[in-house]
Amino acid sequence: MAKPGTKLIRAEEVIYLAGVTDGEGCFGYDSGSVRFTVTNTYRPMCERFQAAFGGQVRQLKGKNNEPGHRTQFSWRASGEEARAAMRELLPYLDEKAAQAKLLLLMWDLRKVPGSTNKLNAELKRLKRIDYGTDCAD
Repeated sequence: MAKPGTKLIRAEEVIYLAGVTDGEGCFGYDSGSVRFTVTNTYRPMCERFQAAFGGQVRQLKGKNNEPGHRTQFSWRASGEEARAAMRELLPYLDEKAAQAKLLLLMWDLRKVPGSTNKLNAELKRLKRIDYGTDCAD
């Protein structure tokens, strides 16, 4: 398990990062490109994603300056970096697995005109599932 041109990533690290992704990650699709973001108040967490998959870490603006709000950081990868990270994490994802599979399909179809419109609608639906009511016993 290695990203081309980088060091090997231990299986335990990939599994851990998949768990963080399920809780803190966000996948998206815009203008023919996939993106993968993790936001957290602990900068070293974002830096672990950067070390494993590339991308960029930045400090977010907004509520950070308001009393009672902790500074937030975001790791973001897009395009090929995001796709490679999703592929590596996919076997260990739970809640975000369907989104990752859909985005990988969208990446493959991105050059076919109009092919991602319905898929993007399905991605939006998946992101809005309320597990408290939509999946009741």
